[in-house]
Amino acid sequence: MFKWQTRHLIVMLLASTSVYLIEQSSNWNEMHSWNRATGDTSLLMIACAVTIGPLRKIFPKFGWIIPWRRELGIYAVILALIHITIIIVAWVKWDLITLFGFESNPSLEGYKMTQQGFGLGNLLGLIAIFYGLLLAFSSNDLSQKFLGGSAWKFFQQMVYIFWVLVLLHTAYFLYFHFLDFDKPLPEASWLQIPFFILVTMIIFFRVVAYIKTVKRKRKQKIQDFNS
Repeated sequence: MFKWQTRHLIVMLLASTSVYLIEQSSNWNEMHSWNRATGDTSLLMIACAVTIGPLRKIFPKFGWIIPWRRELGIYAVILALIHITIIIVAWVKWDLITLFGFESNPSLEGYKMTQQGFGLGNLLGLIAIFYGLLLAFSSNDLSQKFLGGSAWKFFQQMVYIFWVLVLLHTAYFLYFHFLDFDKPLPEASWLQIPFFILVTMIIFFRVVAYIKTVKRKRKQKIQDFNS
């Protein structure tokens, strides 16, 4: 229905709008607002991408949405890279070991781990970006021809590993990161409830798609047997 150039433009505009609206809704400082806005929009785009398959199985007439997965995935990874860049440059200021929960300890003349959850959450995020980059670089016709249809489809199934890693990373920072602080907690993100609803909806769609697929295959087997 849409050429790939048009899909890129539309997804880019939607992503930019989402980042702007989320950033404007935040009452955190500017750095954290943009950090969260890019990360949250990346999550939203990945969610849309992994929902397209189940929706196609539930509603066969939705076949026209399948090509949109490519652009959604590519810009989700681009936003994830912007997200981690903001963290490295503006938050930890290139002190990369602090990404993994360590803090400088002058008495030890080195670093001491003080935030295990923070370190684990960021590690999951970095692994997710690695998977995302593999997917983004293979999301083109040249890679599909080089790998072959079956191998390319198998490779693209890594999107579900990517999705789970992003979910765990996001869930930690939305619900758990500030619980062990020894100072007043910041205001909880308003995205906690939408995040829960989003994940629940995707699980629901996948379950319904699975049930419908099983029923269709059983029906086909019965028809083949009777014929």
